[in-house]
Order: sequence, then structure tokens, then C-alpha cells
Amino acid sequence: MRILYVACEGEATEPDYLDYLNERFGDGDGRGRRPFRIQPVSRRSGRTPSGIVEAARQAAGEDEAWALFDRDQWKDIPQAAEAAARGRVELALSHPSFDLWLLLHFQAFGGAQSGSSKLVVEKLRRPEARTPSRSTTRRATRASEALGARL
Repeated sequence: MRILYVACEGEATEPDYLDYLNERFGDGDGRGRRPFRIQPVSRRSGRTPSGIVEAARQAAGEDEAWALFDRDQWKDIPQAAEAAARGRVELALSHPSFDLWLLLHFQAFGGAQSGSSKLVVEKLRRPEARTPSRSTTRRATRASEALGARL
């Protein structure tokens, strides 16, 4: 079984999504996609990108390591990318935030609206935000299945 350690900036949204990927796709598909297990690595106080890279490297040991963080306000992303390359850690950046990427699975969000985390989190907490329309359901399903096919 493929084991992936994914260190993330967030303490709730990202680990919850990684757990969903485990539940939905972790058993493989019986047609060539191997079973996998994603082990989220997070902590309450969050980390800088360089700290996330280091946490992934330490947690993974010889297993596959990933660092997942937002592009938004961080200044040490170039240093984190260098450390990731040296430490055999893959990078996954969301721009501007993981919360916005997740919200876009359920509703349109554009125009004059900001992608700030506070506004996006408020929208995600509304019950109607978690009820996808037919078109977003099809897109989200295709996107999740495509992601699962690559794992």
C-alpha cells in the first residue's frame, strides 16, 4: 500500500479533505489504481511553509512526503521549495487559499469578492454552501476522481 504523509498548514479543512480522499479512494479501484493511505500531519498553531516541509520530511521517513500550504501571505516559499527539493518532499500550493479551492467545489465565487480566508470560511460554514448544484457536483466528482486516479 502506498503511504503518503501530507503536512498541512491548516488544522481542520485540509486534514478533513485528506481523510475524505482516504475514505473515497483509498481502497483503490480494482482496475490498476493501487490502494493508498494519506496520513495528515498538522498541528493547532499552524506552521510556515518551511516548517510544513520539515514536518512532512520528519513524519514520512522513507515514505512519500508532501507539504500542502496556501500561497497567500507567506514570504518563505522560495526557502521552503529549496528545502523540499533537498528533502525529497513534494509541494502542493493553493492560491490564494485551500478554503477557497474547496468552496469552489460548491458555488461560484468571483467578481468583486475577495478570496480572503475569513470571508471564504464564513461561506463554507453556511449550510447552503455545502449543498452543491448539479453542475458543481459533476465538476467536483470529476475532479475528485481525477485526483484519486493519480494517487
